[in-house]
Amino acid sequence: MKTIDVTKGTNGYPSGTYETRVFESVEELREFQKENTKSLCIFKKRDGWQFWENIGTIDGPFDMFDNAIEDAPDHHDVIKVEKDDTYEDILDTLKQNWDWDDDYDEEVKEWAKRLARRIALSHSLHEDQIFVISYMNDDFIDVYPAEAVEYHDTDVWQYVIGLCDEDA
Repeated sequence: MKTIDVTKGTNGYPSGTYETRVFESVEELREFQKENTKSLCIFKKRDGWQFWENIGTIDGPFDMFDNAIEDAPDHHDVIKVEKDDTYEDILDTLKQNWDWDDDYDEEVKEWAKRLARRIALSHSLHEDQIFVISYMNDDFIDVYPAEAVEYHDTDVWQYVIGLCDEDA
């Protein structure tokens, strides 16, 4: 675990500051939960700010699929794809999520091939993770872990999970 500086103020300026510990991996969080009953909190910080702000409690890691849906700009679409999905599985998912039209048959098949290649590459880097894919037209593919203990949104905010206690 690492430590962060937290402020009780809501504008990034120090007010009632304290240190707390935050998790560096989902595995570390899961191990902690097996041995402890301490409450977990979400902390957020604006880019460039030194201090974090406690914004509430959480029961476990961030669900990155839910975060991607909430955070995605209007011109993105978000689908959930598992690491072991085949080209056919991905094609079926795309058909369910897109307004399917025979005129786009080849375009969607090509897109499914690109996603399958991207998942294969990511799979070799992250053996045990399930991925969320977000995409925009034909030129954007991003891969996210299914769960995380920290992330940066598409704007200016960073989020991390740590111990709620000031005496952590």
